[in-house]
Amino acid sequence: MWLAIESGFNPLVPNLINLGAGLFCLLVMLKGIPLLRFFSHSLTLYVDGIEITRGPLSKFYAWEQVGSVVGSDTFQILRIYDQGGRLVYAVDYYAKNYTEFAELFNELFAAQP
Repeated sequence: MWLAIESGFNPLVPNLINLGAGLFCLLVMLKGIPLLRFFSHSLTLYVDGIEITRGPLSKFYAWEQVGSVVGSDTFQILRIYDQGGRLVYAVDYYAKNYTEFAELFNELFAAQP
């Protein structure tokens, strides 16, 4: 992106390609920033809810407290929100067992009315 701005957008085609690549990288970075917060967290599934743990601290959410689960196929990120709309956990496809985890949550929340 900087190359396109620095050269005054001339010649047009190569600089548009550079600008597009730079904007795409910026978008990917902005999508990844919320994941940094959950880097050292772990999530445990229980029959009656989920527990999010970070070191010695943990927070339990009953299934009724989980507001929504939003998955992004493009960026391969799964976000879990509470009833108030606050992001409580996010994970990307690099996590262990991500595919099984995402499929389980899709099944659980697709079955709800």
